[in-house]
Amino acid sequence: MASTRLPRLSGLPWFAALLFALLLGAGAARADVDDDVDAALAATRTELTTIQRSVRETSTDLELQRLRARAVAQQTRAADIATRLAPELAALQARLAQLGTPAPGAKEDADVAGQRAQIAKDSAALEGELKLARLLAIEADQLAAQLWTQRRAQFQAQLGERTASILSRTFWSELRDDLPSDRERLAALGSDIAEAAQAAPAWAWALALLAVLAALAASAWTHRRAIEWIAARVPPGRLRRSLHALTVLLLWSAAAGIAAFALRGVIDWGEHLAPDADALVDSIAGMLWFAGYLAGLAQALICANRPSWRLLPMPDAVANRLRALPTVLAATSLLAWVAEKLTALLNTSLALTVAVNCIVALALGLTLGIALQRAERRWRRLLRDDGALRRPLWLATIAFVSWLVLSGAVVCLLTGYVAFGSFAVKQVLWATILLGSAYVLAALIDDACMAWLGPPANAPAPSPSVLPTLSAATRSQAAVLVSGLLRIALALIVLLLLLAPFGEGPAELLRRSGQWQAGWSVGEVKLRPGALLQGLIVLVVGLALVRLLRGWLADRYLPTTSLDPGMRSSATTLFGYAGAVFAVATALSAIGIGLERVAWVASALSVGIGFGLQAVVQNFVSGLILLAERPVKVGDWVSLGGVEGDIRRINVRATEIQMGDRSTVIVPNSEFITKVVRNVTMAEPLGLVQIKLAVPVAADAEQVRTHLLEAYRVHDDVLGTPAPNVLLDGIDGANLLFNATGFVASPRAVAGVRSGLLFDVLRRLREANITLAAAPTVLIRAPEAPPISAAAVAPEPPSAT
Repeated sequence: MASTRLPRLSGLPWFAALLFALLLGAGAARADVDDDVDAALAATRTELTTIQRSVRETSTDLELQRLRARAVAQQTRAADIATRLAPELAALQARLAQLGTPAPGAKEDADVAGQRAQIAKDSAALEGELKLARLLAIEADQLAAQLWTQRRAQFQAQLGERTASILSRTFWSELRDDLPSDRERLAALGSDIAEAAQAAPAWAWALALLAVLAALAASAWTHRRAIEWIAARVPPGRLRRSLHALTVLLLWSAAAGIAAFALRGVIDWGEHLAPDADALVDSIAGMLWFAGYLAGLAQALICANRPSWRLLPMPDAVANRLRALPTVLAATSLLAWVAEKLTALLNTSLALTVAVNCIVALALGLTLGIALQRAERRWRRLLRDDGALRRPLWLATIAFVSWLVLSGAVVCLLTGYVAFGSFAVKQVLWATILLGSAYVLAALIDDACMAWLGPPANAPAPSPSVLPTLSAATRSQAAVLVSGLLRIALALIVLLLLLAPFGEGPAELLRRSGQWQAGWSVGEVKLRPGALLQGLIVLVVGLALVRLLRGWLADRYLPTTSLDPGMRSSATTLFGYAGAVFAVATALSAIGIGLERVAWVASALSVGIGFGLQAVVQNFVSGLILLAERPVKVGDWVSLGGVEGDIRRINVRATEIQMGDRSTVIVPNSEFITKVVRNVTMAEPLGLVQIKLAVPVAADAEQVRTHLLEAYRVHDDVLGTPAPNVLLDGIDGANLLFNATGFVASPRAVAGVRSGLLFDVLRRLREANITLAAAPTVLIRAPEAPPISAAAVAPEPPSAT
């Protein structure tokens, strides 16, 4: 009877069988995932087909914007699917490459062949899904770009359209003919709102009115308390004005928001408003809140009541001329927005829509123009009366551009180009709101960073800590850097919002930014914005850590060792250089530039270094040699080429030497390597104190020697070993020449000790009645002048002239 046997697994590791079982077990889950991906890709393709079909039937800008949003959503969906499938495909291809290709004619195990076939099948299916997802992403991106181009072309065409001028009879006759039907729709909408408002009880209206009055009173009380708190708690400076401007802006916005909420709740008390009426009430509430924001912004910038708290560089006379601008501008803007919303909801006739847009634009333009005219007139008068007064250039530029645009807009409105004129006026108002808000926020950011991150005005001396305390200069640099980065981000946001009405909204610019997020190539190096930002962060963090560790070594650790100050300075300097190189190398690796590429760049630059930067490299290498071999170190007293003093610092390129008069000489490092250097304090830092005296030959030589030795011995700074010594150098005519020597602990003490010894020696010799030899006097006779003849001193005869 044939015995049953298990299949032999010769040549196949056991983990391969386990892997095959896992692959078979995961087949069902993989099938479900494939079904989900296939369904998602099919839905994306169907949606894109629907959008393409709808493009031909759509003409309004709102519909084009909605279609484009749908296309962008499908593009994002397809890109996400492709991003998710790419690692799975790479993993399958890696498994397939690991199994390899069977040798021709060789018998392969059935399990290995089954695994290869299954992985190849899954890889082919996954590759097809990945290609389809990428194709759909490209198609959706192209469709979104097409819709954006169509919107832009339609926007430009609408701006160029011309209607009958409001100064012509034709325009008013058309308006008179269409006015009855528009009046009926307006009356119906008004009756709906009136009925809903009448449904609210009287106490509800009273409560709403009380809430509005309470909000205004609370705003005024909070404003007074905020001023007191800012004056008491915030240190004197610009931060007080910035916080006051922000407080005024927030309080006006909050009061208007409470009023809008109360009005909305009372009008729709019974929640029986029709859809159009409900949309109108919601719009009015939102516009009322924004009008409060606009009034608060203008009040915060002008601040006519409190000149010392004013943020704008504006004289008091100009601010007083603009005192009524916040209220007038907010009320005009609110009425204009409500009128435009009414025409859109009622779907009024073309003549009424054009008339409303024209009147609204003229009202806004005249409000802004009159305010500019009043301010400009007062500015010119002040500049004429006060020659020292100067108006900021940016403020004058904004006023000039606003005048130019408003004048052109009024001309367009009166000549029939209502769309272009209305768009220009609204852009002036929109830009004014954005720039005013950005000015307040930028001032607040800068003032807050300088006040909280910068050094305090009267900072006490820093106490020792584990980490080095940041200096005033470092804190100032950090404050300026953080302020600059935040204001750059604010400027980018403002730019996005300014471009939004032109079709370049934030979503569009972000979509376009995705095209350069893939990076750009510089030679063989691929630079990506994300990698560049990552490399910058690594560099900044690395250099900061190196600086902290270097300060910790210099201030905390190395002073506890037995190293001398010069060695400690050399160690911290070398650590700083090595840490900076490591930080730069790590940052380059984060960017994607390997060290091998840096080596190629260094090789390419070697020729230029050999010619143009030879001296710099020579000094740099010499500085490293000085730090390593330490022929001189910080604190040494050196003499080099007529320069003598103490070494205070060894830098990368040069060494700083402090002279005796406290001046500093910068010596290139190569001078210490290529020239003769006298290091007074290198090996045995002892100072030689030498005194030479000449006494008459009749003096007692032994007594003189005794007095000199006794003066050296009793001096506290003269060392006992080596012992002081007095020699008789010789006899010079009638004088005995004595040479006394002794040693002190440091060459820097020689001058002071010599002076003290001389005073003591002179006292001792005077007490012993021993006089010093007088210096020989040499008489030099001046040559006699030659005799002067009488002819030479005779007066000249008078001239004939």
